[in-house]
Amino acid sequence: MIYFDNAASTPVHPEIIDIYTKLLSQSYANQGSAHKEGLEVNRLVNKSKQNILELLGLDDQGYQVVFTSGATEANNLFLKGAALNYRNRGNKIIISAGEHPSVLKPLLRLQKDYDFKLEILPLNEQGIVEPLDLAKAIDEKTIIVSIMAVNNQTGAINKLDELAKIVKKFPKCLFHSDVTQAVAKTKIDYALLDAFSFSAHKINGLKGSGALILKKSISLIPLQEGGVYEYGFRDGTPDSPKNIVLAKTIKLAFDNYKNKLVDIEKMHDKITAFIISNPQFVVLNSPKLSVAHIINFSLLNHRASIIANGLSSKNIMVGTSSACSSKLHENSHVIMAMFNDEKRASNVIRISFGYFNHSEEVDVMLKELEILLRKTKYE
Repeated sequence: MIYFDNAASTPVHPEIIDIYTKLLSQSYANQGSAHKEGLEVNRLVNKSKQNILELLGLDDQGYQVVFTSGATEANNLFLKGAALNYRNRGNKIIISAGEHPSVLKPLLRLQKDYDFKLEILPLNEQGIVEPLDLAKAIDEKTIIVSIMAVNNQTGAINKLDELAKIVKKFPKCLFHSDVTQAVAKTKIDYALLDAFSFSAHKINGLKGSGALILKKSISLIPLQEGGVYEYGFRDGTPDSPKNIVLAKTIKLAFDNYKNKLVDIEKMHDKITAFIISNPQFVVLNSPKLSVAHIINFSLLNHRASIIANGLSSKNIMVGTSSACSSKLHENSHVIMAMFNDEKRASNVIRISFGYFNHSEEVDVMLKELEILLRKTKYE
């Protein structure tokens, strides 16, 4: 199998499987228990948190790690928890038109049920937010700005440093980012952010694992209550082995992707060259300023679902948008925001690379793709 859908999920690294399996059999005690086994598990969990912060260039004096089931829960926890806790400061929240549904949907809920005002900033044709648009939109009533670091559909990289400077002018406003597609893929100064979210399964880790990292000065109203875990922000007996292994997952991701980046850039360039040389069939959506791990293009005269299924029949797996929306057969809201073109947004192919891909796979995929484009009837 050739797997080019790593932005949706990645294979678990063998080292992570080995460590997690060992932890399941040895470190199964409840970390809240007072006996020595429980205390040892709690020590390993806290060590994992410390290591995660160090890997991301942060320290445990200013930041804390809240383990979650992934970025979706982390986004919901922060956005709902912070908005409801700080609603006395104001009721305005700003996001971009390219945000993941796990950012947009909880905020639509807050707008509908709690009278928050949601402002959605447009994307330019490079797939990012113009800092000037944020500067115009933000005001004294704005309590949260949430802009993703890297777009999950196009790979576009937002200018977090410029956006952060604007937010910092409003001390009552918190700056949050979904960095799920950015961790170990592009350099980020995480200290620019008040809070950020990510998932392990995008970096060869375990599904159902992720974190919300936020400044210690921030307080949240929890989504679930009933225990004493995760500083009271996320109660319920945690999956301690999964949380312990997250630090190792991040370390491997940093080490492996750094070594793999040159290969991934070459694979990216091969596909870009194919797109540019076949303008009768495809058009490139990913901008120049994007991570090499994601490349997005639209089919001009074919249905993306048919081409993707044709590749799948050849044991080549690609995405047709984000995994959270592809099964709903929705147009790509990101491509619509960038180009305002329904046809372009309805026939999107996303190819995303991972640590285990290699250049020969791209050659096979492009050969099969060209055959499909030339032999499949136009719609």
